[in-house]
Amino acid sequence: MTSIGIFGDSFTANPHSEYNVTTEGFIKEIYKVCRRKYSDEEAELVRAKWGEKYIGWHRHLDACTYGQSGSDLYYSYNQFVKHHKKYKTCIFVVTSAFRYSTNSKGWIHSASYEDAIEKINFTTDYSTKLYFKSLANFFKNIYYNDTERVEFINQAMLDSIKLLRPDTIFINAYPDLKQAYDLELASWNTTHEESQDYTKYFDLRHCHMTNENNKILADFVKNNINKSGYLNLSKVEWNKGTEKSNYLVQTKNVIDWLLS
Repeated sequence: MTSIGIFGDSFTANPHSEYNVTTEGFIKEIYKVCRRKYSDEEAELVRAKWGEKYIGWHRHLDACTYGQSGSDLYYSYNQFVKHHKKYKTCIFVVTSAFRYSTNSKGWIHSASYEDAIEKINFTTDYSTKLYFKSLANFFKNIYYNDTERVEFINQAMLDSIKLLRPDTIFINAYPDLKQAYDLELASWNTTHEESQDYTKYFDLRHCHMTNENNKILADFVKNNINKSGYLNLSKVEWNKGTEKSNYLVQTKNVIDWLLS
């Protein structure tokens, strides 16, 4: 039995190694901003360098992570049910509600209506474009109009995890982990919207945190690894003194930065 399994969203993900239906299109858009000819070989090297320079908290724990960016609670629950028996310790990071993941064509994730609209432009596959167009309409006209349904189902999944594995460690992504993300942006005098404008900046943080705060979170988890239930992160002293230019790199320079 392996020691630690982690389940969740982008707060648990390895973004440099993720590949989905919109990844290639997004990377090609980055190359356009850089005014650089796209190369599959160079793009793979860029992703590898990204993984070398930036370290997620799960790597400090030598844990296996099932985290996927933009995924909903159902995706995390699905992976937990299938894989939790492999691990001595399970950590479940609870994402925000009203996302949507489906396994209809391999796993496809969308964090919001706005995310679905953006992904229409990034995917190069026509049928997938139609999927995101349908999903955007679903978000706007159905999903957001029945919030009680989503909240009940999410709570049922969390209750099920507690029954399956009473020893599970839970961490709330929102607001607990997002607090570190927000503190970092505030120290850089940067808004979330600015940091996510890929035409200007590329946010290189893994798990939405600097290397320093990923290490702080990993140490906190190590110190509480024998507990169960929800961890209280309110007293964690997050680092706020990291240099912005090491993490929010101007997109036009990001490929050279990663390859340097």
